[in-house]
Amino acid sequence: MKKVANPQQVTCDNCTTADATGYCKDCSQFLCTECISTHKKWALFANHQLTSLDEVTASDVSSTSQLLAPAKQEAPLICPIPSHDEPLKYYCDTCDESICRDCIMLAHKDHKYNLIADSFTKHKEALEKSLNPVKGKIEGLKKVLSALVEREGEIRERGEGVLEEM
Repeated sequence: MKKVANPQQVTCDNCTTADATGYCKDCSQFLCTECISTHKKWALFANHQLTSLDEVTASDVSSTSQLLAPAKQEAPLICPIPSHDEPLKYYCDTCDESICRDCIMLAHKDHKYNLIADSFTKHKEALEKSLNPVKGKIEGLKKVLSALVEREGEIRERGEGVLEEM
């Protein structure tokens, strides 16, 4: 069984910024320490099999291209229009779709478009910005939940005390 050649080179598939320290076999994703911690907390992922990066084998990974992050040289996606045969390098904001150079000239002349990488960055930043208020609410809700759990314990103790008195 082949092991990951250089664990320090694998990036977290979830946050895409930190080095991966583990792998979720159920999600087929490399995860960093923080994302593993979050992964374990969610009930939806409670039964997922997490392994340390040192124990990840080629058979665990859904595709061998995931084994090494620097080795990820994904083939460019080709335009689905047969006569174009061009890579999809642009994103048409007007039509909300990926397009090739020929598409720009023929079907998207007067549309607003950018390089896919630029559009990706713009959309990612917009998503992160819209998530900030949600993250704040999550923290507030965690505190409320903690207080409720504490209050539930107090009520149970009082209930048991009342039952004993009877």
